Amino acid sequence: MEKILLLSPLVLGDDYRIDSEKILKISRNVVGVGGVGIGLVGIFGKYILEIMPRDYHVISDYLPALFLFPMVYVVSEIYSVSIKIERQAGLLPLVSLLTIIVCVILNSLLVPIFGIEGAIVSQSLSVCFYMLLRMLMGKYFNRQLRFEFLLAWIGLILVISYLPMTGYVGDWEFSVLQIVQIFFCFYCLGVKNLFSSPKS
Repeated sequence: MEKILLLSPLVLGDDYRIDSEKILKISRNVVGVGGVGIGLVGIFGKYILEIMPRDYHVISDYLPALFLFPMVYVVSEIYSVSIKIERQAGLLPLVSLLTIIVCVILNSLLVPIFGIEGAIVSQSLSVCFYMLLRMLMGKYFNRQLRFEFLLAWIGLILVISYLPMTGYVGDWEFSVLQIVQIFFCFYCLGVKNLFSSPKS
């Protein structure tokens, strides 16, 4: 309940109805700032870990992926406000249950093969599945919502963040990709028509 009280003023219009433009704007800002932050973590994370105890060095390749979780979770909460305001909050536990099932299945498939990398991938995909379901439900109650480009943007950040774990991308190449990601995020933050709701 505290979350909806916090987010409602940000997404409600003057008539106290869901403002799809506000939802898109806030989500865009969250993904833009999150993408820039993840890019900076990808570039400077290893240098920061160098001054920390040696036990922390093993997570250097996983840092960008780990920082995806809060960004994706916040976006899912923004889109679920319309579900709660439409008094359909009873659907949200079903989303959580489905996400748990997906996470268990992915863990059972990926962890035995890839170890810690498999656990991180399965958790990230589960969180994205959780966000996607909430977006779809939010759109069901508010037909004006658009999230296609937002999903593609998050997917791009997700793919780039996982490249270090593949072993096919070196530190220099990954840093270049993160710089491109940062500039792309700033570009998307400035191009508002990519996130405009269709006019009725």
